[in-house]
Amino acid sequence: MKRISSFSRLLGIVLSLLGLAALAPAQAPEQGDYRLKPNDQISMTIFEHTDLLTSVQLTASGEASFQLIGTIKLGGKTLREAESLVAAAYDADYLVDPRVSINLTVAAIEQISVTGAVANPGLVDIPPNGQLDLVGAITGVGDVTSNADGMRIELKRGGQVLHYNLDQLRAKGAAQVFLQEGDRVVVPLNPFAGKSVTVVGEIVKAGAVSFPANGKLALATVVGIAGGLTPNADPARISVKRDGKIWGLQLAARNQLLKPGDVITIPKSRFVGKVVILMGQVKTVGAVPFTLNGKLDILTAIANAGGYAPLANKKKVTVTRRQGGRAQTWKLNLTDMANGEEPLFQLLPGDTIMVPERSF
Repeated sequence: MKRISSFSRLLGIVLSLLGLAALAPAQAPEQGDYRLKPNDQISMTIFEHTDLLTSVQLTASGEASFQLIGTIKLGGKTLREAESLVAAAYDADYLVDPRVSINLTVAAIEQISVTGAVANPGLVDIPPNGQLDLVGAITGVGDVTSNADGMRIELKRGGQVLHYNLDQLRAKGAAQVFLQEGDRVVVPLNPFAGKSVTVVGEIVKAGAVSFPANGKLALATVVGIAGGLTPNADPARISVKRDGKIWGLQLAARNQLLKPGDVITIPKSRFVGKVVILMGQVKTVGAVPFTLNGKLDILTAIANAGGYAPLANKKKVTVTRRQGGRAQTWKLNLTDMANGEEPLFQLLPGDTIMVPERSF
């Protein structure tokens, strides 16, 4: 085909410079090694051929259309590589050794998506000529919610799915994961979100107790969250019901973790309302409440009644116990017992203790 003749050199230079000035963006991104991508806007000028000046936006497939030479794929090319491709196309049939200049006028907005258990799911822009890391992307949508599983954050890129731990990424000195256009970040719900155990019986706040994010929940933690045991509770007989089976569980057993759906029963002590009776030479005669743990020795019972009266005969104390319609009596030397010379006598509910008066 017939090549286009050149304009006069002086006029071409003037017009070319005017065209470049008119297209210069107010805040154009740095050019450098920038690689063109879909939806970028560029300007193209050819020295001494201002009639071919072009301003165009790359298509979704990264192509740009120019006068005479038609469409050329520029996506992924640096600006200098793009200039060479366009110059070669014009040189092939239309111009002699064209001097092509291509500039980026508006960089397309690059975005990634963040969905799942975050405050404001949606798109996050990658800063022009900058970088966006995974932590910054999650921060950009208001951070994860309380029911998120921060240990299994998914980064979907093409056909790949990568997993990251948010706490580890936020640790001081941790290497960051930088995102690319089209990346999809998914913050999954914690598998224990909405899961709970139920605690009933002698507990301050009966009801459901939610599982923590790590899924580790011990009985002592449940009791603490529920406000603690009531004064009448029997911690030695706590039971757990799971899948129709019931077994006992010790309050201090931290290696026996609970599971969602467990029902914990805190029973009332069977010694609630039980007493022993003190008579004779004690400061407070009458009923003394039995300890809720079921363990009460005679010295403790007398101490709970205010102690001995001044004329108490500590060496001839008797304990009477009625069982099966029959009475059994023990004679005890509490002086020797207090000195450790005799074992402590353990009482049962309903026992009657008589502390006699001294004869001298």
